[in-house]
Amino acid sequence: MYKIKSFKFAFTLTKGGKGWTQSTSTTEHPLKPNGNRHVIASECEAIQPIKDVNHHGVAGTDKCNELNVLTSYRLNVFTRCAAFTLAEVLITLAVIGIVAALTIPSLMQRYVNRMTETRLAKFYSMINQAILLSKIDNGEPETWDYWVSDKKDEDGNLINQNDATDKAFQRYLAPYLKIVSKKEVTDGDGKKRILYYFADGSAFAFSEHEIRDWAFFPHQADKCIKLKAKLSSGICMFSFTFYPANISMSSSLDWAWKYHIGKGLEPHLHKWNGDIETLYNDEERGCAIASSVGAYCTAIIARNGWKIPDDYPRKIQY
Repeated sequence: MYKIKSFKFAFTLTKGGKGWTQSTSTTEHPLKPNGNRHVIASECEAIQPIKDVNHHGVAGTDKCNELNVLTSYRLNVFTRCAAFTLAEVLITLAVIGIVAALTIPSLMQRYVNRMTETRLAKFYSMINQAILLSKIDNGEPETWDYWVSDKKDEDGNLINQNDATDKAFQRYLAPYLKIVSKKEVTDGDGKKRILYYFADGSAFAFSEHEIRDWAFFPHQADKCIKLKAKLSSGICMFSFTFYPANISMSSSLDWAWKYHIGKGLEPHLHKWNGDIETLYNDEERGCAIASSVGAYCTAIIARNGWKIPDDYPRKIQY
């Protein structure tokens, strides 16, 4: 609603043979309230209530009353013209809604991407710092009583070794990390896993059957881990590997681990041939292949300085 403090018109009413005529001047008059109307406080300070107006003209002969009637009429017209119509309001709201629908998803995705980039880089730095500190106290990693390798039962199925990996982790790496909580969960394959949480809400878990492969969850780990790898890898879960020596001692496998041997925790690059296109299109691990486990997605981000590239083939979401 518009509030008018002054009115820059003064009306002169003259009654002649043809009725009332009006002339105006630009003298500024302050407006004062009178009931539900505003009136001009000119030379008349004691203003009487405004009388009704009929189609013949202004009722009464008091100069101030006559002036007030015309002024009140003009102000009411001004107020009506200044307001928005219902149609204008609805159109404005519709335009705002369309703009919001187009821009908000993009802004939200940008925020999710930035959070993921920050937490990936932070996780990579923290774990490798812990490895360096543990090396000072415990020697080179290949000498640690840490390595839990694959084991199979009589039927050839991999045995869940989460308890063994947790014991090794607590001895060699946990003392150098700020783990705020630990939680047992069931993953998307119905297997027991252990989530280790950091203060920012991110978490990681080891593979259920060995200790070299790590899954990092930047956000909502308990939700993401319940998905199949094909639906989570490179989307809400990111693969890393810590395998500084070929523990199997089989030289025929050295090529498969060449990007991990002698290093700390690195984005998963098992069996990578060194071709950038393979990170995207490898049938088993390529990030752009919907049917693959997407283990190479982390390496694509890492090789771009821990920034999600414009051609990143999966949509990150939690």
